[in-house]
Order: sequence, then C-alpha cells, then structure tokens
Amino acid sequence: MDDAWVLPAIPVATFVILLLVSQYLPRKGDYIAIAGMLAAFALTMVITYDVFDAINEAGVGEFEGVHRSWEWIDIPGYLYIEMGTYVDQITVVMLICVTFVASMVMIYSTGYMHGDRRYGWFYAIVSLFTASMLALVLADNLLMLYFAWELVGLCSMLLIGYYNDKQSAAEASKKAFITTRVGDVGLLIGIMILFWQTPEHTFNIQEILHAAEEGEINHTWLTAAALCLFAGAAGKSAQFPLHVWLPDAMEGPTPVSALIHAATMVVAGVYLVARMLPLFEVVPDVMDLILVIGLITTVMAALIGLAQRDIKRVVAYSTLNSLGLMFVALGVGAVGAAMLYLLAHAFFKALLFLACGSVIHATEEQEVDKLGGLWGKLPITAPAFLVGMLAMAGLVPLSGFWAKDEILVGLDHAGNTGALWLVVLTLPITAMYMARVFILTFLGEPKDEHVHEHAHESATTMTVPLIILALLAVFGGFVVFEQVGEALGMESGFLGFVYNLHHGPEEFHIDWTLSIISVAAVGLGLGLGWFFWSGAAKPAKVAGDFSPFGYKLLLNRFYIDELYQIIIDKVVLAFGLFIAWFDRAVVNDSGVNGTGDVTNLGGRELKYFQTGKLPNYALAVVVGVIVIAIVAFGYRT
Repeated sequence: MDDAWVLPAIPVATFVILLLVSQYLPRKGDYIAIAGMLAAFALTMVITYDVFDAINEAGVGEFEGVHRSWEWIDIPGYLYIEMGTYVDQITVVMLICVTFVASMVMIYSTGYMHGDRRYGWFYAIVSLFTASMLALVLADNLLMLYFAWELVGLCSMLLIGYYNDKQSAAEASKKAFITTRVGDVGLLIGIMILFWQTPEHTFNIQEILHAAEEGEINHTWLTAAALCLFAGAAGKSAQFPLHVWLPDAMEGPTPVSALIHAATMVVAGVYLVARMLPLFEVVPDVMDLILVIGLITTVMAALIGLAQRDIKRVVAYSTLNSLGLMFVALGVGAVGAAMLYLLAHAFFKALLFLACGSVIHATEEQEVDKLGGLWGKLPITAPAFLVGMLAMAGLVPLSGFWAKDEILVGLDHAGNTGALWLVVLTLPITAMYMARVFILTFLGEPKDEHVHEHAHESATTMTVPLIILALLAVFGGFVVFEQVGEALGMESGFLGFVYNLHHGPEEFHIDWTLSIISVAAVGLGLGLGWFFWSGAAKPAKVAGDFSPFGYKLLLNRFYIDELYQIIIDKVVLAFGLFIAWFDRAVVNDSGVNGTGDVTNLGGRELKYFQTGKLPNYALAVVVGVIVIAIVAFGYRT
C-alpha cells in the first residue's frame, strides 16, 4: 500500500515509450502497453491482499486506510501542500475495476484495432487515460485529484475524437469536453471553498472530511462546496442535465467506449461522491439532490433506451441507467451497495460494449434495423452478449441482480418508499430494452442478407476477453456472500469490506419480498421484450403506430439536445454578440481608443497656443491684459 504510486507510474512510462518510439517497434509496441497494464493489475492484487491483511489485523471497522505523502509546494508562512496516495477499501475496488477492464480492453484491441493507421498512438493514449484514472483514485488530496480529473477529460476527448477525419467524431469529442467542463468549473470552485474554509487551509481529503464532520466548516459554505463538488461528479458521470455528451461518445472506437463506460471516466463521479460522502451527509439537502438527480437519470435513460436503433447507443443509455442507480444508492448513504454495483457494472458493461464491437467488427454495421439472425454466425459473441444483457437486466443469479437488490434494500432501509418503487418500475423497462437489442441483433431472420452473409466470429484475442468478462458477469456478484468473501481473503462479504466509515460496516442479508418483486419485474420486462420484438415485431410496430409522438419523443431523447441547441443559439450566442458589441463599442472604441482620441484632439488644439513665434506671444499678452482690464472695470462699476 505504501508504494501504490507505482500503479499510475507504469502506464505513464508506457505512454512515454509509445509516444516516442512506437513507430519503430514491432506491432507499434502494443505488447508494451499490455504488459504494463497486466503488471499494474498484478500489483493491484498485491495491494488488495495487503489491505485484507491490514483489516484482519486491525479488525473490521478499525482500518482507516494507509496514507503516504511527499512535500509538493512549500511557501513558508503562506502555503504548504503535500502530494501523496491514500489506499482504503473504496480505493481497492476502483483499482481492480480500472486495471482489470483496461487489461481486457487492450488485449481485445489487438484484434479490433489491427491495421489502424494510428495503432501506436491509440495504445499510448489508452495508457495515459488509464494512468490518469489511477492517479485520480489514489490521490490523497483534492488538488492532485483535480489535475488527474482534467487529464481524464483530455484523454477522453482525444479518444472519442480518435477518428478525427469524421465530422461526427470531432463534434462528439468537443461536446464531451465542453459539457464536462461545465461540471468541472463547479468542482474547482468547491475545492477552493473547502481549502479556504478548513481551519488548516488544506487540500487533504481526510482532513477536510474530519473538519466537515466536526462542524469546523461554516454550514453555508459547506453546502455551497457540496453542491459544487456534486456538479463536477454529475458532469463526469453524465447525470441529468449534463448527460447529453455520453450517447454521442459512441463515435470513438468501441474498445474506448468499453473503457469509458465500465472503468474510467463515467465512474469517476461516482467515486468522488463515494469518497466525499461523509461531507455530503452533513448537508442532508444535497443528499436529497443526489437521490433526485439519480432517479431522473435512471428513469429517463430507461425510457430512451426503448427506442434507440444504434446497438452501441442502446448500451450507452444502459450505462446512464446504471450510473443513475449508483447515485440513487449514494443519495441514501448506501455506499456499499453503490460500490458493489460499480464492480458488477464494470464486468457486464465492458462485456456488452466489447460484444457490440465484435458485432460491428463482424458485420461492419451497428444499426439493429440491419442486423438479425447472428446467433449462429457469432457462436461466442452472441452468448456473451446474452450474459451481459441478463446481468444488466438484473436476472438472478447474475451479478447485476445482487447489486440492484442491495440498492433496493438500501432504499428500503432509508425509508424512502417513493424512490424504492420508482426504481422497481424501471426494472421491467430496463429488461425490455436490453431484450429488444438482443432479439433484433441475434435472433430472428436476417434483415440484410448481405450483412448476414459476410458476418463471422471475431479473432481469439477478441473472444477470450469476452469469455472472461462473461464468467465474471455471472459469478462476480457472489462476493456479497460472507463465505465467498472469506474464501477470497476478506473477513466478511463485500459489504462488510467496503463500507461507509460514518456508519460502520454493512451486513448483507436477502430481503425476500424485495427479491421476489425484483425478479418478477425483470421477468415481466424480458417477457414483454419477447412479445414486442420477437419474430416480425408486429406488436412493437403497432405500439409505435399507436403513439407516433411518443415514439419520436423517445427516439429523439426527449429533444433535450435540441433544447440545448436553441438555448445556445438564442441565448448564449445572443449574449455573446452583446458582449462582443460592448467590448468593441464601449471598451475598445470609447474606453481605449476614445482616451487616445481625446488626447490627440487636445494636442491638436493646444498646438495653436505654442507656435514658438514672439509676435504671437506678445499679441496673447496684450489680449490678456485687455480682457483682465475689462473684467476688472466691469466688476468695479
């Protein structure tokens, strides 16, 4: 744990090597990036078992993490900042997700990206992307976290816009960068408020959390800081209303989509809220806001997913759905449930995206209206996608079931019945749109014979990661059981390992009522999905014809993007034109140039009084004497 700084250092080193010499290396040096990431994963497992040993030695609930820091900035009497790492249970979960999924994505990419003209550059940026996320997770202070946070955003922009010769990819990368910047401004303001308001003027996360819990920070400023931090988290994790960038991020290579959605950028916001949760819990109104935003995102994404035609876009909205659920759990303080869902989501979401990539690689098509009948053509990809789909839907006993079930239990324990039933209502909708995309892609008759004829299973380097991820999507959720946790080296199950230090360890138990309701809801959704879209999908067509407006509303994502475009065109740009006019007419022409013009005019007029000729000066004296005499005479009379 003391040497955890090595983890981000390894992919940084591979980034530098590939950036400088990849063009001279065999296979552009992809094996260097893969070896570096596998080494980082192996060291992560070493750190994990080091944490297990520390917890076993200290006792459950007593281990408070390991902190190691170095002097960063020292201005005597004014400012002192340290840079370091902090490792605890939440850190370990994030490290496992990032390093494992990145390893799978890199191995998979050797087949998917083979022959790409910028193959070495791709691996270099993926390495830097992963290093940035690892640095973000390990940061012991908010300033270092913010630097890594922005580097994650930069790398995501480069990868989303990887195919920069396509206008749509360039626009998507800019959209992602600018949208997330809105939240990032809030994050920076929040960090500055906390630094200013803490008694020691510190960026250290643990010291800030302690000050917040002890009431050492003014409540008004603490509320403002919490809102700003959540704005940053909402931007990175694509929560409403800053969610619009994520579906368009599909323009990047599919392995990039898997990395962004499963292990890096979008889960950074979840991690930030989980890490700072003791601070948020001091401000109940902000906790309520987190819950409400999570609910809106969950419901909205589930509905929109029903009508999307692009296979990757459907999976993207399933990510929004899942992220919303994680924020719902955090909104009621169920950090263990949120982190369990994050772990399970990393497995089945990476599986879904990589399976989508296998479909696209095999067919060169990603519109479900042109697919169909691929089950026999893709004997590995199709079952893998089925496993990911069922895990995402939450079918028992796959990993998604245990994770969603714990979120329902967390809502029930919090006494928030309204939120609980709203989440339950989204379960059949989620199952429906996941069933829809599977049926339209792999079952039934081919919709385009040419596409079907040329379809083929992907290379081994692509299918092996699918198999590994499918196994984890099936069995990964069993870590909630105490016996499984003990077998892995933990004192208890996952919830006893990852817990909210403010409340203590969480215990896993099955709420049979909620579990039965959950399974029934998922089963209903899968049944409805089969009813509407199997065969010729006549019921779905009838439903679409019955409410064309409703179908278009979902297909066009509630026209939120169009609304934002109107606001930009009619308000933002209009305000920009006013500012431009004010800058030109008032600041430049009047303030800057006007001052010069007045000075110039004064000089031109004064030059007539400074001719350098004695007769002119004598005349001025005579005129002056006469004027003075007249004035004096008039005054005396």
